[in-house]
Amino acid sequence: MYERLKEQMRFKRIGTQNLLAPISLELSKSETNAFERMLPEINDMGFEAEKFVDLPLMILGFFIAALSSYFTIVFFIKLLDKIGMMPFVVYRIILGVMLLAF
Repeated sequence: MYERLKEQMRFKRIGTQNLLAPISLELSKSETNAFERMLPEINDMGFEAEKFVDLPLMILGFFIAALSSYFTIVFFIKLLDKIGMMPFVVYRIILGVMLLAF
């Protein structure tokens, strides 16, 4: 396998395959420096790698997540006040019986 990869690198014919979910890594300062030095070679081997540090985007994401979770909880509490807990009790009993039956 190594020989095949080495030959593909020599002829610049390395294929890429995207991951289903990208992987994020937290690197130390020395690891970050090494990553930045090796980034062209990593990309040449068929990996799509990039340095991603976007603090304003992370802060925005934090506030959007906080607001959406707050409004979801408020909505759910109002829904519970309106319909009560009985539908959830019935649902859990039915689910429990079905799980025990199978």
